[in-house]
Amino acid sequence: MKYPLHQIRNNLYHYSAIVRRQILCKFYGMNIGHNTRVSRSAKLDRTNPKGIFIGQSTSISYGVNVLTHDFVNRRHVSTHIGSYCFIGGGSTILPGVRIGDHCIIGAGSVVMNDIPSNSIAAGNPARLIRSGIKTSEYGILEKESLESSEKFGELRVISDALSKRSREILSFIKAELGIESELLFQPVQDTPVDSFSLITLRSAIETKFRVTIPDEDWAGARTLAEIGLLPCLSADAAMQQLSLATEDPRTSQAPASQLPSSPSQRTATAALAKSDSPQPLAIRHPGYATAAYEVDMPQMALSGLSEAWMLKEMGNIHWKLICDFLQMPSSRIQDQAGERLYATFTRIRWECSGDLTDFSENDVLAADARLSRYGASFYFSRQSLESPTGNISADIMSTFAKHGERGANTSLVKGTPVLVQPEAIPYSEDFPDFGKGYRAERAFENDKFIYDTEYELIGPHDINGVGLLYFAAYPLIFDICTERFEGKGFSRAYSSVSKDLFYFANAEPDETLVFRMHERLAVDDSVTYVCSLSRKSDGKRMAQVRSVKRRLDR
Repeated sequence: MKYPLHQIRNNLYHYSAIVRRQILCKFYGMNIGHNTRVSRSAKLDRTNPKGIFIGQSTSISYGVNVLTHDFVNRRHVSTHIGSYCFIGGGSTILPGVRIGDHCIIGAGSVVMNDIPSNSIAAGNPARLIRSGIKTSEYGILEKESLESSEKFGELRVISDALSKRSREILSFIKAELGIESELLFQPVQDTPVDSFSLITLRSAIETKFRVTIPDEDWAGARTLAEIGLLPCLSADAAMQQLSLATEDPRTSQAPASQLPSSPSQRTATAALAKSDSPQPLAIRHPGYATAAYEVDMPQMALSGLSEAWMLKEMGNIHWKLICDFLQMPSSRIQDQAGERLYATFTRIRWECSGDLTDFSENDVLAADARLSRYGASFYFSRQSLESPTGNISADIMSTFAKHGERGANTSLVKGTPVLVQPEAIPYSEDFPDFGKGYRAERAFENDKFIYDTEYELIGPHDINGVGLLYFAAYPLIFDICTERFEGKGFSRAYSSVSKDLFYFANAEPDETLVFRMHERLAVDDSVTYVCSLSRKSDGKRMAQVRSVKRRLDR
């Protein structure tokens, strides 16, 4: 066959595009360049057709709307699309917008503002995703040429003029986030860097360069590159901040009260478990607390220790230690702008020496908790519960959050409290491995699952005193939904051995959650589950858990 079918089809499309372009230009007065293709389903505004300006070798895909009049304001304006562009299917170009040459507009975008040449933009409203690109005819991406981009070229000149310290900070930001140079100069909201990574970055910069970044300075940085230019990060400012302290806590030995517990301290803590008179929670010094509890009905569930009680109590100890360190009650914790901050648990991992049924009525539990921090925003505690018959160890990580929109639990953003005495508790120079594990889990989302079900939140049970979904309710929701999969009576036949919980988001009190079981692995008498919870309203993943349960011999 001389001309294959696909070639005949392509030729017909090419000639029909030529005819359509001539009709639009000659009959409607549009200005459309040579070799430009306009889909038959695209709608070019015929109310003001002479306001249409499209360059050469551009592709206008199916369902695209290009508008040149504003009916409400009775305006007729010109809308420009450059040469060598691709306008994705279903996009809308609003009146008066000017799109430069060599641009790509993602499918379904709503372009409300001008797009500079050599750019990729997408979204509703469309935002710049990448600059400095190069396209051939019909907007086909030829190669990325950031060095030839006028915008990037200007920024490179600025970068070359930066001080040695600013260049060092920019290099540190690139390494910490694992990004390429071009992302440093894009608006932060247009980069793949999320809020958790930003607050981790802030803590890392403050720790590395021994400075405190004011909230208003941090919030005012529109790009990652602008962070390197913040006045508070200059060498002179850093020296001034250090001179305000009586000594540099990073080069001095931590006071004895902050060092790991001695054998005598551990012996004293273990002795509480043998005591017949439980002691209330006592903060021995900043970052260290002990307590003792008698296992009675409030602490029990299904003939063993109540996981709900355990998590609430460990969370309370963690929170009390933070408040003691910040030297203020929880209701008064604020950021530098005076906005209320809430403790946000981001990861909790606990493990039992046996299972929760090892703990019996009237056992005395000895609690031991030690707090440390990374930067001003990340707090880590290691806790233990010991009894004569079993023990539980736990690691807890928390940050701070505030409402981005007042009263909206879905708009929580990260916050940073003001430190009164920064050196009072141990702190880490590097982001702890426990936090790195959370960051890795947050970045990975498994879209495969073997079971799903819905759970409607129960306000009096699941919501805490400030209107947020309580962190201790998450594991119970996981267990309720797991029993739906396994069958009635599962929770009586199996007891929890460990849980590793990752918290990513919150929800409104009337939200419906979607539970998904991604993995189930049974080995001998134990079953391991990997499950997630998401908001039904927008699909946002809220939490992930890895849980191990052991069959009881009854």
